[in-house]
Amino acid sequence: MTNVQQLHIQIAHHLQTLKRELDRLAVRASALERCRKAILAEKAAVGAEDDSDAYEEFDDLIANVDAIESDLATFKAQMKERLAHAESGLRLVSVYTDEKNAGILYQYILEGVTLCIRDAAAAREGYDELIANINEITHLRDL
Repeated sequence: MTNVQQLHIQIAHHLQTLKRELDRLAVRASALERCRKAILAEKAAVGAEDDSDAYEEFDDLIANVDAIESDLATFKAQMKERLAHAESGLRLVSVYTDEKNAGILYQYILEGVTLCIRDAAAAREGYDELIANINEITHLRDL
């Protein structure tokens, strides 16, 4: 197996890893939706008690969830664009006949995909922390 073939296989594996990271980010979007529902349910319960300060706190929490959801959606869209770009580059390079130049192009694509995976994993950890903070704040309100 040539070096170029090995790079092609390695990139294909990295692309699958990036797809899994995107799936994991989608799970975070679902977690944010669950946070929103819990906050809205609690807001409705507090609204019945007519506590305006608590009611405003819930509005702030919802605004935070909205901001995180917006950021997450933007990040996911960017990652999907980068994934599509890398996949099309891989298809293009795979038909390239000059092995020396193909190897350079494969290396370039591999570096880009590796950076995307790193960025997605770091973002996932950051979103996990934000979601945990919102959950903690919401649960502290229950006490």
